Amino acid sequence: MKEFILYIVSKVANSKIKRLRDIKDNKLLNELQKRYPKVIFYGDCIIKDNVEIGDDTRIGEYTIIGSNTKIGKGCRILYHVTICKDAIIGDNVFIGPNTSLLNDKYPPSKKSEPPIIEDSAVIGGGVVILPRVRIGKGAHVGAGSVVTKDVPAHITVVGNPAKILMSKSKTTNHNRID
Repeated sequence: MKEFILYIVSKVANSKIKRLRDIKDNKLLNELQKRYPKVIFYGDCIIKDNVEIGDDTRIGEYTIIGSNTKIGKGCRILYHVTICKDAIIGDNVFIGPNTSLLNDKYPPSKKSEPPIIEDSAVIGGGVVILPRVRIGKGAHVGAGSVVTKDVPAHITVVGNPAKILMSKSKTTNHNRID
């Protein structure tokens, strides 16, 4: 059993080393690092024109960021995230994997109505944020939620459609709202 566990550990370690070597040789990734030297990319991403990304932001593999998008400092955007064009994301925002930010309420349309995510918001994995929605400062959106309306600051929402679960008081941890 001990040899089997060591074999698994060594296989995982070797695959990580190979993966890092592959990333180093990746031309697309090298180009992204030149364009955004203070941003860490964890693999191939598609980033359209006129995108601003703040320092110390980390972007996961297979993320797509539309044109004219602004992303603040210190954000963590995990893999397979789609961010529509013209979106605004504040500082220190976390966006879980497989999340989509949409900007077109009645596709196809020429009018872009992107969502806005304010500072320190936390968006769980698999979330869909519809056009014209504002996620308030420090708000949390539970995994798998579909956000159809604005989320006030320091509020946690969950579900489809997303509904308020609890508020976050500055003096206490979480206070459940029933």
